[in-house]
Amino acid sequence: MPNNVPDREKPILEALTERRDRLISLKKDRSRSIRASDVTDIFDE
Repeated sequence: MPNNVPDREKPILEALTERRDRLISLKKDRSRSIRASDVTDIFDE
C-alpha cells in the first residue's frame, strides 16, 4: 500500500483493492463465464 495515502483514506483504498482483486480472480477463472450478477454482488457488499 502506498505510504502517501492519508490514514482516513486507507480503509477506502483497502476496500477498492479487495474488490479489484476479487474481480481479477473472476476474470482469471476460465472454468465458467462471468455473469453480471457475479460482478454486481461484489460491488453491493
